[in-house]
Amino acid sequence: MSTVVQAIMLDAFDGIKGSLDGIFQSVGTAIEAVREPALALGEAQIYFHKFFDFDQVDRYEESIIDLGVAFGFTGKEALEAGARMAQLGGLLGSGESIVAGTAAGAAFGMIGGMETEEAQKNLISLAQQTGFLYEGMGKKAFMAADAETQRQVVLRNSLYVLDQMNTVENKSVATMQQLSMVMNQFASSGSRANMSIAEMAALSAVLVESGETASKAGRGLKQMLVRIASDTGGAATALHEFGVATQDVNGDMIGLTRIMEQLRDNGFEELDSTQQMQIATSIAGSNHPER
Repeated sequence: MSTVVQAIMLDAFDGIKGSLDGIFQSVGTAIEAVREPALALGEAQIYFHKFFDFDQVDRYEESIIDLGVAFGFTGKEALEAGARMAQLGGLLGSGESIVAGTAAGAAFGMIGGMETEEAQKNLISLAQQTGFLYEGMGKKAFMAADAETQRQVVLRNSLYVLDQMNTVENKSVATMQQLSMVMNQFASSGSRANMSIAEMAALSAVLVESGETASKAGRGLKQMLVRIASDTGGAATALHEFGVATQDVNGDMIGLTRIMEQLRDNGFEELDSTQQMQIATSIAGSNHPER
């Protein structure tokens, strides 16, 4: 009887041990499943804290993670995007503006079919080249405004830029990704020539539709603007001789669209191909006359 009872107890303990082993294995599997995401989130938090130079960083961190959830991103992706925007703290002015800029970058990526990192970089580049973030009030007034006003201005101006680019995309075969790549090659020159975001996007779309690569299209537009501004190779002179103004009444340079409108109105299409090429080469140099 003692042997039988001992055998029953051993069997019972063996069954318990098997159950515990199964539980411990499940727990181990669960820990391994969350280990990598947890480590990645922790690294992203450190990265965000490194660049976010404003008070109440934990509150803003939580806001950006919530923003990421709304866009279907992981906490890691959201914080990395926020950290990238936080690097522009000197331009954005406040933590509220950084959250708004992060939202605009996420929207840009979703609308343009880009990864968040690429969208952020393209939007930041455009902002630095054109200063569109301060549109309507100027940088000095923007920096003097309270955090909520800064947030509203950043969000409003960013969404307005995305709307202009998206409108051009909807009316052409060029994607927003291609438009932003072309624009980032010449946006600073275009901004100095008083060209709007919509105008720059439209010119970019025309060249993309013509089969130009983004880099070549952007370089071509930039060279035209630089040559006209500095009268390199007599670019501005050639236009003046054809009755085309390159500056407005205030002496500010005008954009390529207005220049081309004047060329059209002054009979450019009626010239023979040799004359057209001479004018085009004067404006664009030997590398970009076709563009």
